[in-house]
Amino acid sequence: MVGLLVSVGVLGRLGALWLGGSAPDPERRLDLLVPGLVTYAALLALLAVVAHPLALMLWSAAAGVAAGLVIALPAALIGDLAPAALHGAAIGWLRTVTDTGQILGPLALGSLADLVGLPRAFLSGAWLLLAAAWGCWRLKRMHCRVATGLAS
Repeated sequence: MVGLLVSVGVLGRLGALWLGGSAPDPERRLDLLVPGLVTYAALLALLAVVAHPLALMLWSAAAGVAAGLVIALPAALIGDLAPAALHGAAIGWLRTVTDTGQILGPLALGSLADLVGLPRAFLSGAWLLLAAAWGCWRLKRMHCRVATGLAS
């Protein structure tokens, strides 16, 4: 069952990467990232109450699609926002942070689950995703103000 859930999630992610990989232009990347992070947060919070195998399979597919839609956007945004001379360093920093999160995330989630229970650990992760979405939304607002000359 675990293999099936992981496979469905991977297929959802691959499908979303294939569909959305070339679609977003630089002007629309933040427009996609914010709702994608919010959707991913909602799905993570929902995992706290999903228990039926069919519901878990549907959840896994939806989470894969949400992850696939937002997974490539941070690197593209770094490329858009960093000066050309700093692209390598900026992408390297992003990769270091994401790799560190891949290692420390499960350890932190497991420790948090031991302290407060697994449902609250998933809700905590959802809150972190919402905080990231809020930061991206603020960046989008600031970027729009600069682009239109409203920033002072």
